[in-house]
Amino acid sequence: MTFRLQDKEHLVVVGNRLTITGLAFLAIAMTGAIGLEHGGLLPRIARPVRKVVEHYRDHVAAPIALGAAPVGGGGLPWVA
Repeated sequence: MTFRLQDKEHLVVVGNRLTITGLAFLAIAMTGAIGLEHGGLLPRIARPVRKVVEHYRDHVAAPIALGAAPVGGGGLPWVA
């Protein structure tokens, strides 16, 4: 419809501006993601997750692998 109104140049200019604006926002978002990863925030988030995984490994998974009940007696019912 816009092409029929002989407004091709305006449509191309607006499309180019929107494309450049979108790429600028994408660049800002990617820079922020890299900064988040290398800026120290992710290690602060990963530390508690690692503690939970280590607790599970030491107190649940390892005793089950050795054939004993987990610490606290909360073993899996299908493990003899």
